Amino acid sequence: IEWVVKDMISSAVSTENAFTDGSANLKIYAQLIAATGEALLKEGMPDQDSDEYRKWSAEMIAACEEIAQGAEKPDLTATREAISRLNKSCDSCHESYR
Repeated sequence: IEWVVKDMISSAVSTENAFTDGSANLKIYAQLIAATGEALLKEGMPDQDSDEYRKWSAEMIAACEEIAQGAEKPDLTATREAISRLNKSCDSCHESYR
């Protein structure tokens, strides 16, 4: 997930042209991360019973949904804002759970 967020998603919004050319892939990456987030919250997964972990996972999933929507519109500004929220939720969680 970290590779996709830091390399693939961030590079897809680095310029207007990169966003235009990569919006379809950006949507797919965001959907894959959201699906992974959903899987991480399933019963039996490590830390899934922590309220704090669930909160950050929900924030990650919501940000990914917004990234996918921004890529589909396309709306570079909204997509960049959602990516910022995604990075914040990942960083916050990883401070406690890495």
